[in-house]
Amino acid sequence: MNACGARTVSWHYGANMFEFPGTPNANWFRDRRIYNSVVVAREVWAWGEETRDLVTDRQVLGQDRLPEFRLSGAVMQGDSRWLQRRPEEARAHFGLTSSPGSLHVGVFDVATKSDTERRIIGLGPVIYTDLMQQHFFEDLIAALEAIPSLHIIIKPKRDIAEKAHMTSDSMMRLIDADDSFAWRNRVSLLPHNIDPYIPVALSDCCIGMPFTSPVLVGLSSGRKGIYYDPLGRATGFRPQRMEALVIRNKQTLIDRVATWANQSGMTEEHKKADEYLPIGDPGERFAAMLQDDSYV
Repeated sequence: MNACGARTVSWHYGANMFEFPGTPNANWFRDRRIYNSVVVAREVWAWGEETRDLVTDRQVLGQDRLPEFRLSGAVMQGDSRWLQRRPEEARAHFGLTSSPGSLHVGVFDVATKSDTERRIIGLGPVIYTDLMQQHFFEDLIAALEAIPSLHIIIKPKRDIAEKAHMTSDSMMRLIDADDSFAWRNRVSLLPHNIDPYIPVALSDCCIGMPFTSPVLVGLSSGRKGIYYDPLGRATGFRPQRMEALVIRNKQTLIDRVATWANQSGMTEEHKKADEYLPIGDPGERFAAMLQDDSYV
């Protein structure tokens, strides 16, 4: 394609390249993967600077063969105009009930592949274990019980009926709770294949497993957000400045959400959102990059 004079672009989606060793309390990360070590496309489009830096450092063809990098912001396969609405406006438009003073938190997991599926496709040990899933949702239940104004909006990574992935008991307890639970009417389950901008738009804040992309989307659109790592597995990783967004303790999680519930305006992680992604409408930016090869 290059030889034919065509424009060639490699596009990197989200924060999927932010990896960690999966060893609890590890303070190291050795980036030895060959993935993206050879890029022949003339341009690389990435959400933010961290992906650009990682791809640059992995290149083996030499600095004179580096592609041109352009930052697209949080481009997903959906309608980014949802992010232009304030959360309460988005909830009203979507038909989600919202009471005055309530805090709606979008929750984003990373699905754990079943043992059978891992053997079929030849995967090694998983980083996102079933125990990590269990504690992640258990601690969110504890937050619901501790904070009466908290509402949770769950957008599963995968179809929970799909046998290729495991669904934790605590997640099922959240979404299938009967009326005996005080928080029964404060949990909303969205389809796993919904427009990915919608659950972010509906949320005042976002909580996700490290380092699922919607948290960064939320931050870049003016919402609050953190990553929750209940087992301390994501400690040695790149980029390290993402550390400011990671919480690893149940009580710290509850305290942070309680602070959000009682705090208006910008939080510290929101003030620094532009360190992770460009601020602005990603759809408009992406369209301009597609239409104009001189766009920066």
